[in-house]
Amino acid sequence: MKIIKTYGYLILLIIIYSCQEKKNLVIKQFKDSGDRGEFEYIINQGDTILQGNFVIYNYKNKKISTGKYFNGEPKGKQYFFYSNGNIESIHYRKNKKIYEESVYYHESGKLRKYVLYDDFGESVFIIRFDSKENVLNYEGLPLIELYHLREKKYKKYKIGDTLQYKLIIAEIPKSTKKVKIELKNFDNSKLKRELTKIEPVGMEVKELILKKGKNQIKATVEFKFNDIKKTKIEDSILIDFDTNDIEK
Repeated sequence: MKIIKTYGYLILLIIIYSCQEKKNLVIKQFKDSGDRGEFEYIINQGDTILQGNFVIYNYKNKKISTGKYFNGEPKGKQYFFYSNGNIESIHYRKNKKIYEESVYYHESGKLRKYVLYDDFGESVFIIRFDSKENVLNYEGLPLIELYHLREKKYKKYKIGDTLQYKLIIAEIPKSTKKVKIELKNFDNSKLKRELTKIEPVGMEVKELILKKGKNQIKATVEFKFNDIKKTKIEDSILIDFDTNDIEK
């Protein structure tokens, strides 16, 4: 009998905790457009914070946008819709100011455009497609590097140090992608290199430094499309760093 009472008490605690964590819904009316938004929020230390899903409807009560908030900031995929219900665009948001990538569609549902952004939200690569998803044109860089070039350009390394850098690589729909990273003039099979995917377009690379003197890493990405022209896009970057002769 005592065991039954104990379990009943635990169940009661779980129910109370669940009620405290339950998200509420706030309705916001946009006067200029007549749109209406429904936003989930939580109460944290007396403050109302947008967190969870949101949906925005137009004046005809048709869904025009959905997405998520985290700790008061839009984060992750935000969808926009045509009046026929098809997806107009998908934007992967880091926060309210910075986008990481955007995908646009024709009203028919076919792919129209893809945009890649850097860590500051500046567009670095754009590719456009016709109504049959053939590549029309593209511009910019589908592969860029961040940490090493911007923050460690003049750093001297020792044998045994770990080199760390971050690549931003386009994730172009309707294509197959191949990425290759190699330390030039060295047997790369001897390297310990760790690759970590950072959604949506980041890749963090860590590798143990084994080669003395001047070093150069070449990173290459290749995209192939099954369009009418069998389009292929290839880009590469070089990362230079120096290693002292003294081991760590």
